[in-house]
Amino acid sequence: RGRTGIYIRCGKTIREKLEIGRDVEQNARKAIEIDPNFSMAYVVLGIFYRGISRLGWLEKVVANTIFGKNLTGTLEDSEKMLLQAIDLEPGNSFAHFELAWTYRAMEQPEKSITMLQKVVSIPPRNMREKIQQEQAQRRLEGPSSRQ
Repeated sequence: RGRTGIYIRCGKTIREKLEIGRDVEQNARKAIEIDPNFSMAYVVLGIFYRGISRLGWLEKVVANTIFGKNLTGTLEDSEKMLLQAIDLEPGNSFAHFELAWTYRAMEQPEKSITMLQKVVSIPPRNMREKIQQEQAQRRLEGPSSRQ
């Protein structure tokens, strides 16, 4: 009985996250429709696709029910969107930072390190970028950076 409650609560959490994800995807696609040169929309889709690629089978079943379609998103899709964002705005350190995480998920450590080095080299424009730059620097200096 106690376990059932945990599963129900987890299912609700999954549902809530997926509903938010659906809205995020729709809004990012709409932003690209309005302005195909808006790099941040591609970053959002890149993060979204990376997240979708990590879903387990149960989460995918729930996602397909919520979205009403077969939800797709791969690490390759994530890479493509993030590279598009960088192509549109090469100084977007947020896109480089997120691409580093996608490459890490793709088990491509050399490319991940290259992106982290790029993040460190770009002057931060706001607090988020400053924090990401510090995280990238720590990651590069850590023992696991070469894995």
